[in-house]
Formats: sequence, structure tokens, C-alpha cells
Amino acid sequence: MMNESEQKLFDALVRARLAADRLGPATDQVTETIAKIERALEEARFGVSGSIGLRSEAWEMDDETRSSEVQLAFRKEGKRWMLMIDSQNPYDDEHWQSTPLVNASRELRVLAVQKLPDLVDALANAAEARLAEVTDAQRRADDLLAALAADPVASAVKEKKP
Repeated sequence: MMNESEQKLFDALVRARLAADRLGPATDQVTETIAKIERALEEARFGVSGSIGLRSEAWEMDDETRSSEVQLAFRKEGKRWMLMIDSQNPYDDEHWQSTPLVNASRELRVLAVQKLPDLVDALANAAEARLAEVTDAQRRADDLLAALAADPVASAVKEKKP
């Protein structure tokens, strides 16, 4: 017979094992859903990249506080649009490591799912900004084309001929 302390430990071990047995399949389900979200974002054809902050970390190193940033991004990698985790190297601010979200740690996948609506909002903002840029470029191109068609140089040359 177990004493109360041993029983609590035994019960905790049983609970932990039961949870662990369910954690793998639950994580697999989240990963499958992330892959489906990634495909849906790709099929939406936003045509823009975007990223948001996911987590910041700070460390005390050699009497100096160093920090690194982890971002959730959606961008074109090769020929595919993918959800990515970008992690800043705390020892070298200029270098980042990128990992497809579906291959990131369980912790980052769960955190990313919570932030995906913010990323979609950032993508919408980026698409609207890109549309404004393209619309402005078209207006400028149309103005230049109209000026070239009017051929103001030829008119000015004719006026200056004796």
C-alpha cells in the first residue's frame, strides 16, 4: 500500500502518461491544419510577403543584455509560398535562421497558430500598399505615354524653326 505522497506521485505519472499519449496525435493534427492553412494562403494568391513578431527573448551574456526576435512570415521560398519561422541569432544580429512552420518546434507551431490572424491582417495591409504602388506606377506610365504621344519636342522644334 502507498502512502499519500507516493499515491500523488503515481497519480501524476499516470496523468502525464495519458496526456503524453494524446499529445503526439494532437500535435500531428495541428501540423496538418497548419499545412492546410498554408495551402489556402498560397491559393489566395496575395502576391505579397509579410511577417509579424512572434516572440522576443533576452539573455544576459558577459554583462550585456542580448535579445533575439522570432517572427512568423509568409513568403515565397523557391517556387512555393510558405509559412516560415525566422529566428534571429542572438550572437549575430545580422544573421537569421529560417524554418518552415510545419517543421518548427511544437511550441512555436502552437504560438504561431494563435498569431496567424495577425499575419493575415499584415498580408492584407501589404497587398493594399502594393496595389497603391502599382496603381501609382500605372498612372505615371500613362502620363509619360501621353506626353510621348503628344511629342512636345517636335512641337517645340517646329516653333523655333525660322
